[in-house]
Amino acid sequence: MSLSGDFRLLDNTDYVIRSINEITDFSQRYGKYRIILDMSEIRYLDVGAIGLLLSAINTLSKSNCLVYGNVPNKDECKQLFYDSGFLDHVSIIQGKKPKRDTRNLMIEKGFDKTSNLRIGKEVRNAVNHLTGSEESYRPVYGIIQEMCANSIEHANQKRRHKNWLMSTYYSEDKVIFTMTDIGSGILGTLKKKFLQIPRDIFADSMQVLEGVFDKKYQSSTFDKNRNKGLPKIKEANTKKYIENLKVITNNVFLNFDEPSTSKVLATKLRGTFYYWELTNKAILQWKQRMN
Repeated sequence: MSLSGDFRLLDNTDYVIRSINEITDFSQRYGKYRIILDMSEIRYLDVGAIGLLLSAINTLSKSNCLVYGNVPNKDECKQLFYDSGFLDHVSIIQGKKPKRDTRNLMIEKGFDKTSNLRIGKEVRNAVNHLTGSEESYRPVYGIIQEMCANSIEHANQKRRHKNWLMSTYYSEDKVIFTMTDIGSGILGTLKKKFLQIPRDIFADSMQVLEGVFDKKYQSSTFDKNRNKGLPKIKEANTKKYIENLKVITNNVFLNFDEPSTSKVLATKLRGTFYYWELTNKAILQWKQRMN
């Protein structure tokens, strides 16, 4: 299977999702237990696409399907593959696996439980990278815990298919966090769990998803403590404790900082992808919240 051209999830969303779906379907459709990915002609790449690709490989690994591949010819894309740890999960078919700088991108994957200590340490590392002080940061730690808990509880009812993946990418003035959650997706879960969705049967998917983050839909059990996690994630972005929050789930791409760029997708993501950034400005905003 070939991946080529613009393989950036945030810029060429439909193509990346369609490619990921084809990869995860390949083993089941053709009864294959070995896949070779040709990625030599990828010209543009982002952290989100790597996260989705690794999640697909995790899913295949649970079906005993081996994944082999090469790396992009373009130096910038090749380096991102090296630093991401992607080659720790794929058998390379050309050359040797190079050593990678683990400070640049950390990958944490899971099927049944979260790793609180590992996540907490990574959040402190991110704060230290930006401020020079290794401190905890409750807004990011809290939303990661909510995303992980939501993934484990709701993403996929089949135990062996539960699959979340968190990554952090370090640049000079920010740390990029992504969370990939393979499963039913937010809208898919909503249809199963909540009562009010029939009232919005004529609303488009984007309006429904926006309603979820605004806590428009109540739990089917009417438990006041349920369905608070996603609104809290939006609140952290609204209060500028995190920045540039983006969510892709099912057939919707929501951009919370630039709503005009949100859109309904032609291709459905089987799960949920979160993207946000942590900056020194956001940390300062949190510290000064009581002033």
